[in-house]
Parts: sequence; structure tokens; C-alpha cells
Amino acid sequence: MDSQHLLKRLGTARGFTLQTLGDLTPAQWTAIPEGFSNNILWNAAHIAATQARLLYMLNGLPAPIPESLAEKAIRGTSPKDWTDPLTPEEVLDVLQRLVPQAIEDDAAGKFNQYKPLELRPDLKLETFEDAILFAILHEGMHIGMIMEMKKLVK
Repeated sequence: MDSQHLLKRLGTARGFTLQTLGDLTPAQWTAIPEGFSNNILWNAAHIAATQARLLYMLNGLPAPIPESLAEKAIRGTSPKDWTDPLTPEEVLDVLQRLVPQAIEDDAAGKFNQYKPLELRPDLKLETFEDAILFAILHEGMHIGMIMEMKKLVK
């Protein structure tokens, strides 16, 4: 499959993510359920930060997201450590803009310097298309986490 088709499928996943996040109260965004190390807000930001890294940074391009969001939502971080918290509005804004921007940038030929990434010995992203496929999988995993968290933070 070509990258435009895959990016449109990423857009489908993003639509589901945005729908899942659409009815949250402020308290639900920030509550960390028992047994979890992060909250819904962190998971939503992590989806965006990971996508920016996979699609943009591994192509030698600047990430089209605020640097503060990227730093706060990389693997191994926690909202417990945030001194200047993210807001649901800024994360939703980034999530809404990121896939359409990637589709536009791909159509303009900007994604042509992809640097392969080995996530673990049995998982290497060799191509830009591999990165998109992994971004879809990754988003799906975090949608599942968000859905579980929503049940716990009613």
C-alpha cells in the first residue's frame, strides 16, 4: 500500500481516538486510575508525540507539534512529573491537525529521507510505510488504554 492510503487509514484511527476523547470531563482527563502510571491526557499526547517522531523526525524533519508536548509525552514520562501541565485543548488541537498535515506533507514529497528504526530485535521499521503502519498499531493500543481508563475515572 502506498503512503497516502496508509495515512488515510491513520486518519480513520485518529477519528476514533477523537471520538473516544470527546466526552471527557476535566477530571477524567487528568485522573490516574489505580494500577496505571499515566492518565488519559498523557496517553493522548503520547499518541501525537510518537507519531511526530515516527513520521517527521525519522525523516529529518522538525516535529509539527509543540516541543513541550513532545518532551512531556515520550515513553518513560509521567504527568506526575509535569510542572507545567498540558491541557486537553492543546492536545486535541495537535491530534486534529497532525494527520491532515502528514497527508499534505506526504503529497508534497517531504517524507523522502526516512531513517530506519529498530524498536526491538524483531521489529524494525525499514520504510516510511512501516512507520505509518506502526503508528496505526500504536494508536490502537493507546485507544484501548484510554477506553479502559474511562471506565475507571467516571
